[in-house]
Amino acid sequence: LHLGPQHPEPEVLRTGPVRGHQPAEIGEGHLAPVVDDVLDGKQRVHGRAGANHPYCAVVPVPRAAAERVPARLHAVGRGDREQHRGVDVMLYVYIISLNDQVSIDELTRLNNRTQLRKYVAGESSKQNTDSSTRYILMIDLNKFKQINDQYGHVEGDMALRRTADALKMACGDNTLKTFIARYGGDEFIIITKTDNEELVKELCHTIKNTVVRLNNEAGSKYELTASIGYASYNGDLTAFQAALNEADEALYKDKAARR
Repeated sequence: LHLGPQHPEPEVLRTGPVRGHQPAEIGEGHLAPVVDDVLDGKQRVHGRAGANHPYCAVVPVPRAAAERVPARLHAVGRGDREQHRGVDVMLYVYIISLNDQVSIDELTRLNNRTQLRKYVAGESSKQNTDSSTRYILMIDLNKFKQINDQYGHVEGDMALRRTADALKMACGDNTLKTFIARYGGDEFIIITKTDNEELVKELCHTIKNTVVRLNNEAGSKYELTASIGYASYNGDLTAFQAALNEADEALYKDKAARR
């Protein structure tokens, strides 16, 4: 995984009042959608009525999205509320859609490789304040090519979605905080923080069992199993690359042990 240089923080997009209207006052019905501050690498979309307004949301906004969103959006006056509410929703959906395109794998709805790079870079910046041990888990499906060849790519896609569901379910049942991404093809990556390696081993065991269970519950005609390798690192970018290679080697040892 070639991380490359870290990208700069996204630019702040500020909105102004619509011509001929004063900025909305605080109160019911006065929605002034803005993207006006950066918070932990995210831009906050909210109304002038305050951060607790029902239209409030915090979403990641790519730099390109910030440059493309129309900059002069402002909901004003109670009488204009219905007219501008659709614009509010469209702005929110537009930003979410752009973010999904650059950070989410379309097939599995997991984080993609781009988001993985951002996450690893973010962890690297926390080294001075967070000394936790990080673990990389590399997950690969066994005999996935045979599934594609014998049952077709549509069924292969179903197997990938089922695996993604199993990863989310296994991580959700675990006490560890995890980051899950599709690395490419039938390979997935999980990153977690813990000083207890036994918890990592337990997670690996749970993932394998959950993949098999969900596949059986779906009534699949084929066997679906996963091999997993893991390695630890301290959060440093260079150490991440070394740990990734180590986890990959451990993965193929696990795969060889099944033959």
